[in-house]
Amino acid sequence: MPKHIAVAKPHDTLTKQHNALTEARYNISPLQKNILYLLFNQIKEAPFPKEPIKYKLSFREINLSRNMRLSKEDIHEAAKSMIASGFTIYDDDEKGFISTGLLENAEFGEGEDKDKLIVQFDPKTWKFLYSVTEKFTLFSLQNALNLKSKYSKRIYEMLSQFKGVYKSCLVYNKTLPPNSKKKKECIINISVQELKERFGLIDLQTGKETYPDFGDLERRILKPADEEINGNTEISYEWAPVKPEIGKKITKLQFKIINVEGIEKLSDLPGSTLEPVKDLLESTQEDSEVLKLKEKLNKLDVNGDIISEALKKIPHEEIHQMVYKVKNDQWVRNKGAYLGTLLQEKSKKISTLSNTSKAARPVQLKERTNGHVIDTIISGAKERQLTPEEDEDIRDKVPIWTKFFHGWDFTKEQANFIISSSSIEEINQGIGVIDELLANEEISNNSDIIFETLKKHLNLM
Repeated sequence: MPKHIAVAKPHDTLTKQHNALTEARYNISPLQKNILYLLFNQIKEAPFPKEPIKYKLSFREINLSRNMRLSKEDIHEAAKSMIASGFTIYDDDEKGFISTGLLENAEFGEGEDKDKLIVQFDPKTWKFLYSVTEKFTLFSLQNALNLKSKYSKRIYEMLSQFKGVYKSCLVYNKTLPPNSKKKKECIINISVQELKERFGLIDLQTGKETYPDFGDLERRILKPADEEINGNTEISYEWAPVKPEIGKKITKLQFKIINVEGIEKLSDLPGSTLEPVKDLLESTQEDSEVLKLKEKLNKLDVNGDIISEALKKIPHEEIHQMVYKVKNDQWVRNKGAYLGTLLQEKSKKISTLSNTSKAARPVQLKERTNGHVIDTIISGAKERQLTPEEDEDIRDKVPIWTKFFHGWDFTKEQANFIISSSSIEEINQGIGVIDELLANEEISNNSDIIFETLKKHLNLM
């Protein structure tokens, strides 16, 4: 049993966490995030322990952080679910990912601690918690606690990680004339794939995504976070998708920090002088993702030249999918050689396409895309024994079919049942209700649960 007990101290304005935790892959609730924030605030300057330490958090303090009245049992259950698993963290020392829980134990206090939660951290995570003197993210504890959405909290952490870059840009820009074109901007590039993996929105084993449609990702995560962070924290920022080639889906995002209130007073931030700018900019999330993907391909013994060419030309999300398929194909013996051949052929194909007439390509892509959507709708209409002529609003059903099949992963039977039983107006109202329930985490993102909830809303039970 641990001998040391850490007693909560008054909250400082700033708290910090290792960058590996900022970039880690997990999906936990806003309540669980706040429990971690309160714990991190207790240990942020603690030396590396010689033995496990137990930490105390009062249930009242936790409830105040969420402005809610949760039972002790609910809070205890939230903490217990962070034991043993759920977090995937990149370990620089091991040059690979480790999967672990952050907590090793969570229990009710006794005696004078009866109104407290007592927890201790998993030893695997100690290197990311104690004696963190470099590679850390510094942020306002109160702002982090006050953000309502778990995704807003994660994006706020990501932006805070690059405050040092922003400050270095300010220092450098002050040395230039007011209208100089050489001024630097703090821009963070991250792929959609990496963002989804961090937020636990994509299963790397199956490739299944929670929000495959970018419109859903934008509506449910990016826009709400934009409004919440810009209106309630010290950071002002803008974001935009990196415009893809015609016919291609959005695969990259760009975040630009506009202002950080009080940045001049933060002398202990990395990047407080000009020198670190280059290093910090070169270690953006996009570079981190490339390194991790390269490592995955190297483990399969794919030829180095093929890897370099593939990473330049093939969307990284597509490479992830190719790796998954090859790794799980029981008929392929030499997986590295086979995957290398696939990547080489794909790279050549992309090079060939890029040399075709740019005037002709958009038309071909547009026809193919529209044709696929229309074929899907007509196919569904035939299954319902309707013809396009009988269904004057068939084109209005394009977004509905897209939502059902690509957003919520409905079966054809489920989609046909809803569409054949309700009007377009009723279905669209139902979709709005489900989107709101999902955004507020009042129902889980499970196709069967969504289907039953939609049926109930449309009075089809």
